[in-house]
Amino acid sequence: MEGTQLARAFGLTFFLVVSFARADSAFEFLSREEGVTVEVNRGGDRPVPQVRATSELAASTDRIAQVLTQFSRYGEIFSECWAKADVLEASPKSARLHVVWRYPFFFRNRDSINRYEFKQVANGTYLLTWREDAKPGDPEEGVRLQYVEGKVELRPISAKKSLVTYTFLGDLGGDFSNGVREAAWKRQPLHYFQALAKELAN
Repeated sequence: MEGTQLARAFGLTFFLVVSFARADSAFEFLSREEGVTVEVNRGGDRPVPQVRATSELAASTDRIAQVLTQFSRYGEIFSECWAKADVLEASPKSARLHVVWRYPFFFRNRDSINRYEFKQVANGTYLLTWREDAKPGDPEEGVRLQYVEGKVELRPISAKKSLVTYTFLGDLGGDFSNGVREAAWKRQPLHYFQALAKELAN
């Protein structure tokens, strides 16, 4: 009986390791700048590519969690990423925001209505997720993004250092060349981590 249980446990562990390796191998390297590594997954059943960025930040996960749950300040904290982020609904660990991306001249801005949910998944490990959650009567500005989904994972490295993984769908709201898309996928995570680092330094 013990041998059978051990074999089953080993088989499950092997399956999980192989499954994780296959999922991780779907991402291809895109860039590395200022300590931010950006990768893209162009496959799978998603309508648009998935972008993943990782970086280490000199702060505890608890401290970063404090920043990421200040939904009313998202427009201020992430001003380099978004033209604005207005709160439509909010609670301590959840919020619905109208987010607007500022696009260059000649292009209309892009927007989305995002539902954010924040939770602690383990001691010192946190997860912020978001998805599209538009309702009748919500504000609109520019072109509405069709595919909105993402997450930020916080994992402790030490008492004062964290590994942050930022993953999102790379929908730009239009038919752009591969070069333009990749440039945007590289730039947006860099601005996100710069904004986080700046806020953590205050």
